[in-house]
Amino acid sequence: MASFEITQISTSTDLYGRFANPSINDAGTVTYEGFRGVCTTVAGDCLQTGTNTPAAAIFTSNGGGSPTLVVNRSTYDGFSGYDSGVFFSASTNNAGTTVLSSSGFKFGQLAASGPTAVISRTNGGPITNVASSDTPFNVTLVNFNLPVPAIYATTNLAAAGEFTNVASINNPGTITYLAGHNGTVSLVTKTSDGKIATIADTGANSNFKDFYLGGLDVGRGAGPFANFTIPSINDKGDVAFNADLKDGGKGLFVSSAGKITSIISESDNGPFTYFSVPSLNNSGTVAFNAGFKTGGAAILEETDGKFSIVADTTSGLFKSFKSDVALNQKGEVAFLAALNDGRDAIYIGSSSGLKEIVAVGDSLGGSTVTNLFVSHDALNDSDQLTFDATLASGTEQVFLVNPLAVPEPTSTFPLLGVAIVGMVGYRWRRTKQSK
Repeated sequence: MASFEITQISTSTDLYGRFANPSINDAGTVTYEGFRGVCTTVAGDCLQTGTNTPAAAIFTSNGGGSPTLVVNRSTYDGFSGYDSGVFFSASTNNAGTTVLSSSGFKFGQLAASGPTAVISRTNGGPITNVASSDTPFNVTLVNFNLPVPAIYATTNLAAAGEFTNVASINNPGTITYLAGHNGTVSLVTKTSDGKIATIADTGANSNFKDFYLGGLDVGRGAGPFANFTIPSINDKGDVAFNADLKDGGKGLFVSSAGKITSIISESDNGPFTYFSVPSLNNSGTVAFNAGFKTGGAAILEETDGKFSIVADTTSGLFKSFKSDVALNQKGEVAFLAALNDGRDAIYIGSSSGLKEIVAVGDSLGGSTVTNLFVSHDALNDSDQLTFDATLASGTEQVFLVNPLAVPEPTSTFPLLGVAIVGMVGYRWRRTKQSK
């Protein structure tokens, strides 16, 4: 099996010492967040002492030369009158357009109390507002009874204001994000020529109650935004997302050509207890992490109603799965797993075979890995992978795996455990869901 190399692409400076949440496009450009470090006083970007600051900047890098600054508070003035600005949910398409969410903070208050926006920037050009809390319809009312990280403990979510967040972009330039008004939350798309369409909403004629993350806090306590679904959009404009339902349970859905299809649900007598945010490719394959009522968990792919298992906890290797699943156009996946030997490790591959890339305890960046994170946009079609790692030296840095060989089918695991056997005979239903 061919080798690969891991390169650190983030660079600590006097302003930014911690980096996280990377994504990658097919050109090998990695987009990631920059943080100022741990707060010692309540000032500037710090809302609470002893915590990490919100993401204060977005960078891109292809692993060569210095990282490129996409946006920070100095380059985006949407936070006038507020103590700090935060940037998150950033990704860049193959044309070089970066889309991200942003919000203003006041000390001790939720980001929703300030101005919010989905913004974009193409190859260093002007920063454009895709949607903002000042524009009718392009705002979201946060009125859900969601868990709140300690940094926001002084804020009542039910009293929070309106804002937009969690955006994704495809290669033709269509952006999807959450938006709402007057208590109705919508999942919206906006094309490169400005056409806005509602994919799904929580209105009176819909069975959707709200849009949620899917069971895993991939935001790692970075803010209340981690409680919302991160929609995945392919180049056809199809969107995969999670939602709570008014009649009970939760579901994973795909919107395509104006129709919403239910992929899985926790309330339809199926085998699942939870599932993560989905990843969707141009072939219509959806990849996700799911838990079973009979115990155990698996990394699954679904195409046209047929499910396949990439990895599961009956193999003897994996204890649990700790991230959303990254998916490329070839159907290969990347994910973070807890292993039965006590380590956490990132794997890449398919149902034909998996390869371990990096694990806690490995030497990396001149130190030792103590924690790992991989996002649902971390793998591209050239099998390049990006991740961030917390190091024993006290820093968190972003890394690029390149080149990455396609795994050979030498580590296929038996997938016949009790939880998987429980799936036999279950009729996977793909039902139409009204808006």
